[in-house]
Amino acid sequence: MQEGLEAERVIEDLKFIKTAIAKSGGIMRWLPISQVMRVVYLITGLAMTALCGGLYLLYRFYGSYAESPAWARAALIVLSAAAFAAGGGVKISGLMAAARRIRSEYTLLRLLKEVYSERMVLILVPHVVAGAGVVVFLTIRGLVSYVVPTIAILFGLVMNALINVFDFRELVVSGDWLIATGLVVLFLGNRLDPLLGLVLTFGLGFVAAFVYGTVAARIQAREGEPGRE
Repeated sequence: MQEGLEAERVIEDLKFIKTAIAKSGGIMRWLPISQVMRVVYLITGLAMTALCGGLYLLYRFYGSYAESPAWARAALIVLSAAAFAAGGGVKISGLMAAARRIRSEYTLLRLLKEVYSERMVLILVPHVVAGAGVVVFLTIRGLVSYVVPTIAILFGLVMNALINVFDFRELVVSGDWLIATGLVVLFLGNRLDPLLGLVLTFGLGFVAAFVYGTVAARIQAREGEPGRE
């Protein structure tokens, strides 16, 4: 009985310390980012797979996007808008709800400032500049088929770098997937359609990150290990 009371006190003390630290500074490290981003990854991965796969079929059967049926073009546009809105809504609402459980006066502006922090900007800017330069170079040289794998590899490197800013396992999984599949698509070159390359790299990569994160969270919960799920 005494041991149970001591354990409860320790848990309450840890909660108090966690809340106090969060209120005194940034709270990103205390938010269940992994849990929120898993859903965003799933939505993004499924949407990209459906969108790129749909575009590939349209080109395959109708020769071009403009010659495809109006209902098919409308469906793809609606899918893109719905996926963008759903992914953004889940991410913002999920993180805001978690943040306000720690600090009730937390605002969206404060969340954006913490997400797009100086550390994140220092990581993103050189990658974005390098990526834009390489894409322009490949386009000018007529090597468009190498644009998708190049972007995938750069995104993978960015995600692995961002693990120092946002501590959740899906970043590493999706980053490693993008690098590995990006290299495969790079060597395939013209033998693989760019739209199918997007499905293989980004589409399946985000779904794989969701699956990994979900399975890992369940194993962790079953073993009773502490986590930020």
